[in-house]
Amino acid sequence: MNHFNEILERTKTTCVVDYLLTGTTDKTKQKQDKTYSEKIEAAYEYFLASLENLFPDVNQQNEDLIFLIADFSTKLTDVYMEAGFLSGIQLLKNLEQDCWKFGNTNHFQPHF
Repeated sequence: MNHFNEILERTKTTCVVDYLLTGTTDKTKQKQDKTYSEKIEAAYEYFLASLENLFPDVNQQNEDLIFLIADFSTKLTDVYMEAGFLSGIQLLKNLEQDCWKFGNTNHFQPHF
């Protein structure tokens, strides 16, 4: 029975995302119940602290630097959002086709 629980545990969104991005699942990420805002804030703080360690003269309050970071981040986010969205649609299509292979005559109707 434990094997089935492990399978269900791997169906969490974070596991699927980790697998699609890196080919593995990171169990340490699953235990972190942070909100998206907390994750963004933590990433921002880590990035600026690391930047300051590498370049001690950098000013975290520099608006041009903050704008540059935000612009870079937005461009990356746009790419990953589109890739994730398209991957999700393809995953849904593949699941629907697999349902038909097993003789399911009902259309898959997601309940949103």
